[in-house]
Amino acid sequence: MDIATIDGSEIAYRVAGSASALPVLLIHGYTGTHRNWALTVKLLLAAGYRTLSPDDPGHGQSGAPTEFESYEFGHVADTLHQLARGLDFEPAVVMGHSMGGAIAEDSVLRHRSAVRALVLVGSAGGASGSEREAMAQHIDDLRDVNRRGGMTAVFDRQVVLGLRPGIESLNEPMRDLTRSEFAKTSWEGYEFGGLALRTRTETL
Repeated sequence: MDIATIDGSEIAYRVAGSASALPVLLIHGYTGTHRNWALTVKLLLAAGYRTLSPDDPGHGQSGAPTEFESYEFGHVADTLHQLARGLDFEPAVVMGHSMGGAIAEDSVLRHRSAVRALVLVGSAGGASGSEREAMAQHIDDLRDVNRRGGMTAVFDRQVVLGLRPGIESLNEPMRDLTRSEFAKTSWEGYEFGGLALRTRTETL
C-alpha cells in the first residue's frame, strides 16, 4: 500500500494497471477496505483498465481523524478527488459499493468534470428508521466495548445485539474473515462513518 497525505490525513491506496489505460476509482463500503474490490480489480485489469483502490478515512490502513467532518460523504468525496487528481486518475469511472456508493454520488455532484461514468453497487441510501434507532441506541455500549476489547469485541457484541443479521448463515471461515476484516476499521471510522450514514440525505 502507498500513503498520501491530504489535508493532514493519511489515505492508503493501491494502484494497478497500465498508466495509459482508462482509470477506475473504486470506493469501498462501511467497515470495509480496498481488499473488498480484489476480484473486481482482477477483472478490470484483464479488460484493460487501471484501478485506484483507496481505504476510506478510518478504514483499513488509512488514518483515523478524530472529528466527524472528515467522514461526511462530501468531505470524503473531496479527499478522494484530490487523491485521484494527484495520481492522474481523472476523469475516471467512479465505482462505489454501499457507503462507497453514497460517496461516489457526492463525487459526481461535486466534481462532475472528474467523473467519466458512475457505477453504483448497492449504493447506501441512508439507514432506515429502525436501523438508525438501533445504531444510536447501542453506540455508547459499543464504545465501551471497544475501549475494553477493541474492534473485534465490538463485532462480537454486534452479533449478540442482533446487529449482524445473517452472520449465522455464513460458514466458519467466512465468519472469521468477516470478523477480521471488520476489525481493520478504527472506532472513529465506525462511529463517524455510521453517523454519516444515519444523517445523510438522498442525492439521487
